[in-house]
Amino acid sequence: MSQIDLSQVDLSQVDLSQVDLSQIDLSQIDCQK
Repeated sequence: MSQIDLSQVDLSQVDLSQVDLSQIDLSQIDCQK
């Protein structure tokens, strides 16, 4: 799942209030394409 095609994700269906952002290590995410 390292390569997620965000165009395939329906963000309107994602309840962001349920995501604990403090548990996500952003330094581990490669944002460069």
